[in-house]
Amino acid sequence: MFRFFLLQFMTVLLSFCPSVVTSASIWSETRGWQILVDTNTDDGCFMERLFDKGIKVRFGLRPLENGYYLEVLSQEWSDIVAGQQMNVDVDFGSDLFEGTALEITEGDWAGSRIFTNNPEVEDLFARKSTLSVGETGGEMVEIPLDGTKQALSELNDCQDAQPEPASSD
Repeated sequence: MFRFFLLQFMTVLLSFCPSVVTSASIWSETRGWQILVDTNTDDGCFMERLFDKGIKVRFGLRPLENGYYLEVLSQEWSDIVAGQQMNVDVDFGSDLFEGTALEITEGDWAGSRIFTNNPEVEDLFARKSTLSVGETGGEMVEIPLDGTKQALSELNDCQDAQPEPASSD
């Protein structure tokens, strides 16, 4: 099923998505995923894993925006220009989404960040066995999602243990 969620699924909100995790503390590890707290922003928790072929994946919570973000990074992607936007496809098998991603760099790592406020994404991330993501019309990177159900449970426990973020009003 093909769906567009321009405002609900993959709208990148530049002001809500800093391009680099500069300060994080480890909360726990489970099933190959590290669970961390991003102390630089709003104490949003995120999960991170380094995969074969040098791909780093982060899935995180944005409490102030009531949403999630997905980052896919590599040390091999030299054509990324931080701050630019790109059209991306995110494929959970039978669930394909299109949207816009923000290109980011972090030291030697480069990739993209996608923001969503669609709660279905967390469920798909937990239930599906793979995720493919890439620039629209370009090569897709396939990411195994083993261990994500347990990691997401730990991620939500981490977030529940954080202080309520101050409102951005």
